[in-house]
Amino acid sequence: MNEHLVPVQVLLVEDESLIALNLEQLVLDLGHRVTGPFATAYQARTAADIHPPDLAVIDLNLVDGRTGLALAHYLVEKFRTAVVIATANPEDARATSFIVLRKPYTDKAMQLALQEALLARQNDSAVNMDIAVRVDSGA
Repeated sequence: MNEHLVPVQVLLVEDESLIALNLEQLVLDLGHRVTGPFATAYQARTAADIHPPDLAVIDLNLVDGRTGLALAHYLVEKFRTAVVIATANPEDARATSFIVLRKPYTDKAMQLALQEALLARQNDSAVNMDIAVRVDSGA
């Protein structure tokens, strides 16, 4: 973990169990606390209302449909959560200002995306909705 970043609460929303488990371990290894992983936006939103996240990693297409983007907007509006969208379809998030990470991604690419999201949140009193930062895994 970057020595300038303090551990934060990270909400994981991913419906592919192997990806979710690997992501959870990566986030824990970086020293953060994890809520989830959840396979539906409904589960994630319910958990976020109880334990507001500082950061969320969200897949766009979940068990309950294409609900990831709506969840991301909810988290930003209600909690000022920093969001990383992890998706095999990054074009579906191109009109957003979230950090977008293309699946499949490497652990290093995810680590950089998390750091970028946290730094953006740390450097701005509100999540910057004017600048779209795109992170590509190079895969």
